[in-house]
Amino acid sequence: YDIDFQRNRIRLQKLGWFRVLGLHQLPEECEIANAFLIRKPSGFYVHLTVFVPRSLSNPPDERLQPVGVDLGIKSQVTLSNGLQFSFEVPVSRRIKRLQRILSRKKRGSKNYERIRHLLRREYEKLNNRKRDIHNKILAFLKRYPTVVLQDDPVKCWQEGFFGGKVHSTAIGGLKARLKQNLVTLV
Repeated sequence: YDIDFQRNRIRLQKLGWFRVLGLHQLPEECEIANAFLIRKPSGFYVHLTVFVPRSLSNPPDERLQPVGVDLGIKSQVTLSNGLQFSFEVPVSRRIKRLQRILSRKKRGSKNYERIRHLLRREYEKLNNRKRDIHNKILAFLKRYPTVVLQDDPVKCWQEGFFGGKVHSTAIGGLKARLKQNLVTLV
């Protein structure tokens, strides 16, 4: 691969040059380790893995106290300092309509595959919205030096009365990303 930041282009081996959006997000001092071409229902994407020097990353704010995180149904994220985050990304009416249309199509036909492709694109948009909310919460919590997470069995919530609420907030994915990306105490 080869990257031209001035013209927003990237060259992939055996494929040639492509115009790429989002190269401005990379810091100039970063070192590129990998580049993968990924196909999603909405199109092709280049996934870059970069190493950023520690001097460019934002250290946690030492003036802030450690914070505790409680996951819940009424407000999805409650912090020990009183801040609450409530969010929900419900299934759109378009997805429901496409699922009804899909159920009436003959399996294996071109129309069936076309509707399946449209459904995949809609689900990708839904997942992108949930991931964006998770990214914003993670970026906010990275300011704290230590995050203490209450280890709740979210899977049990989904099997009970709150299945739709847990599904529309993707609170289990948020819990996994909190454990993976932050200095957490469980």
